[in-house]
Amino acid sequence: MSPNDVSNFISFVTIGIIILLIFIPIGIALILANKTKVTTKLRTKNLSEITDSDIAKMTPSERNRLQNDVYNHIAEMMTEDFRKIGWTNWNPDIHATPEQLDRIKRASDSYNGIQLRKYSPNTTTGIIRGSSCKIYLTCGNGCSCPDFRKRGLPCKHMYFIAMNHNEYKSVLSEYDFVPYSAEDNTLYGLNFCILGRNQAAVKEYIHKHAGTFGQNSWWNISAVIVNGETQSQKLISAQENRVIVMTFDDLRSFCDDIKSIESMYHMEKS
Repeated sequence: MSPNDVSNFISFVTIGIIILLIFIPIGIALILANKTKVTTKLRTKNLSEITDSDIAKMTPSERNRLQNDVYNHIAEMMTEDFRKIGWTNWNPDIHATPEQLDRIKRASDSYNGIQLRKYSPNTTTGIIRGSSCKIYLTCGNGCSCPDFRKRGLPCKHMYFIAMNHNEYKSVLSEYDFVPYSAEDNTLYGLNFCILGRNQAAVKEYIHKHAGTFGQNSWWNISAVIVNGETQSQKLISAQENRVIVMTFDDLRSFCDDIKSIESMYHMEKS
């Protein structure tokens, strides 16, 4: 190798080192800046600003933290929805569990097939047509669906009401089928067990509003209607099986509220 070749080689290496010394710090600074932006978004909970590109730059621990932040954020929103509707008897922490997050996700899916058929703002109780087209009674204390009966925790129907109760009027239909011999379809075929005094009057009221009564098993009962003070083994059994318990006054308030809302709706439409 000639002296010129050696000199050229040294010059080339020197230039390369200078370039590296200039651009490596710049690259490190850019990486740190991006990491800082992502960390800031996580710290300030600006979750909606986090992009797929941000996630791709995260470490596994940061992704786990993001997932936990998302879960907690959803739980906080659902806690607020429950508070607004008056369902404050549930521990807010339950909404952040994987099982509950799955039910929240299904309740928020626009293709879930769930419909709020009746809703009473005064009693915060509704009648839901589930994704399987079965009809359930749903309130802040529970739901008549199998999921709530099995677990005793908020089901997707409860979450659906908490998220959509303000949209009730948009699904009202003046073409609701009214069964023969009933005055209206307020109770939508729900099946009740009746306890207490003057059960004939309670049955007549339920029948008038298109409900049914009787008991084959608790799985087929939408709610227990108690008229007057009673403490029977049947009531204890219903509570053990997580069946909704209402007083006769509760039922009348529910029906009166719905009839009032629907009457106003039809007057506005005419």
